[in-house]
Amino acid sequence: MLARQATLRTVYPDAPTGPHQQVLDPAAVPLDLTPVLADADALDLTLTTGFNVRTQPPVRIQLFRRGPDEHVIACMFHHIGVYGWFLAPLAQDLAAATRPAPRTGPRPGPMCRRPSGPHRVETATFGDDADTDSRASDQINYWTTELANMPVMLRIPVDRSQQISRVWMRNGSAKV
Repeated sequence: MLARQATLRTVYPDAPTGPHQQVLDPAAVPLDLTPVLADADALDLTLTTGFNVRTQPPVRIQLFRRGPDEHVIACMFHHIGVYGWFLAPLAQDLAAATRPAPRTGPRPGPMCRRPSGPHRVETATFGDDADTDSRASDQINYWTTELANMPVMLRIPVDRSQQISRVWMRNGSAKV
C-alpha cells in the first residue's frame, strides 16, 4: 500500500525557502505490524498521538490483538496526505492489503498517484505561479496583500479538545 500511495510517504521538511515535499522510499516509512494488546490505554495513545509531518509521514498504522483469532487494524492519517478523490483508491488498497494474499496471480503495481498529481490539477486550473499573468500569480499577490498586516501568531482558543471518533471494523461494516 505504501509503495502505491506516494502521498503517504511524503514528509515536509523545512528548508531556507520554506517547507518542501520529500517522498520517502517505502522501506523508509516506519511500519511495525507486531500486534499490540487492544487495551484502552494503547488504543488512546495510538489515536491521540499527533503527527509531525516535517519529520514523519502522514500515516500511522497499528495492529491490535483483541483475542487469539481477532485483530483490529487502526489507521490514522493526517489530512495533508489523504484528501477527497484519494480516499477511494486508499480504501481499496487498504482492503487489498488486509485480505489474505493470493497464492498465485499478479500483485497490484504502482499507482499513478503522486504528491505532484494535485499540483498538476492546480497548475492546469490556475497556471504556473512563476508566470506573472497567471491566475496563480494573481491569487498569490492578492493573498499576500490581504494577509500582510496579520499578526505573526494567531490566538486560537484551546479550551476544547479535539473530538476523537473510534471506528471498529467487523465483517466489512464500521461502527462510529
